[in-house]
Amino acid sequence: MILHMQPNGWSCLPVSFGMCLNIHPKDMFRLIGHDGSQILNDLPEPYCRRAFHIQECIDICIQQLQFPVEIHAEWIIEVQDRIHKLVVPENRFMSYLALHTGVLVGQHNKKEHAVAWDRESQKCFDPCGYKYEISEFDASMFYALC
Repeated sequence: MILHMQPNGWSCLPVSFGMCLNIHPKDMFRLIGHDGSQILNDLPEPYCRRAFHIQECIDICIQQLQFPVEIHAEWIIEVQDRIHKLVVPENRFMSYLALHTGVLVGQHNKKEHAVAWDRESQKCFDPCGYKYEISEFDASMFYALC
């Protein structure tokens, strides 16, 4: 996997998917059809930007004959405004990381973020420009490419 840098604060998701698909960020934006820069509201940067929806990235994956499977780190069921947290089988999440390259979504340094997961090196490829261990990323979701 080649580490690519995100050009701004709102493009970690498509750049991470692009790393997994071996697609340069500029080409990912072209394939998606926009660069996420449209201003939608008066929130501070980068939250005022249109950014990207996960479905846009999934569409590009499918066009590349890669099929993302959503794997949750925690299982939560909400019924009539009641939230139930279920017990997840031990090592389930890590077993998917051992078998697949994909995109991790969660938090890094207490900020929402997405990174590419490289199965071969067992490292997070952060579009902010560096690589690190999975223990440094608080993942809530994994989009395993199959």
